[in-house]
Amino acid sequence: MSRNLFYYTGLERVMRAITLANGLSPIAWVDNCIISKPAPVAGSWKEVTTTKNTVVKISQTVPAVTYNGKNWVVYDRVPISAMLNRLPDPTVLRVDNPKTVKDLLRAINRRWGIGLEDRDIIDDPIVLDSDGKATVTMMIHPDSYLYTGSFTFSVVPGDAMLSENVTTTAQAGFTYPDGNIDYVGGQKGYAQPYSYSFDFTLKETELRALKVGTDITGLADILTYITKTTWTGSTSDVDNAYTVTGAEILYNGLNSADYPTSSAFKYLVIVKMGPKCKLQGKMYLQFNDKDDPNSPN
Repeated sequence: MSRNLFYYTGLERVMRAITLANGLSPIAWVDNCIISKPAPVAGSWKEVTTTKNTVVKISQTVPAVTYNGKNWVVYDRVPISAMLNRLPDPTVLRVDNPKTVKDLLRAINRRWGIGLEDRDIIDDPIVLDSDGKATVTMMIHPDSYLYTGSFTFSVVPGDAMLSENVTTTAQAGFTYPDGNIDYVGGQKGYAQPYSYSFDFTLKETELRALKVGTDITGLADILTYITKTTWTGSTSDVDNAYTVTGAEILYNGLNSADYPTSSAFKYLVIVKMGPKCKLQGKMYLQFNDKDDPNSPN
């Protein structure tokens, strides 16, 4: 008998109880016996011999392997309402667009950990209103091994499963963060997230001196000083290096909410990195007035 990873089903609970009560080897006896459907004790010949409400017959397999003969076991099935009412506000159940009662079972099992199966319930249809809500009475099947009765839920939308709604899991390349589509999945990284965490205020004077265009004199020294990574700017730099060769200054001025930058900074220099650089796309160098008492530096 296979076991669910998270909970015991009703039948598993019954077999487990019989196993423990009789000191049996679980695998040896469960796999070599047959258990009947549960039946009410009331009205049967067992009624005068027990106060339990349910009886099952345990029989040998045919042909017999380990055990011979049969025996009857009596126990109490549980009203489903007694189980569910143990939690606060049990009648509200959040399920995404259920069609029949069996669509409620996953949410019930996850909340109460009771292991209801399809065979435990009568699978009636569910009719939702325009808001995705419904009042649903779950009827326990007469053949359920552990439960009896019924329970009424107020079903409301919720708990949609990502695995059922996100079915396309292989995506095409994205232009995150600034149009650098050529290197998605490649060997090079992104300049934008690399530069975001740095405060370039200590190099305010040098940054203000940079002009829009391809003159990047001093840029490598600025990056090296702030990032503590050695940046170079030689035409002989190899590909995929920390190099500013081929870079271009696109903007030097006030920071703005239009840019993917932090509002904690007043000024901004935007640099488009060259083709040999290990980091592709745009680098955003953020800084404040060095002598501003409100500056962190």
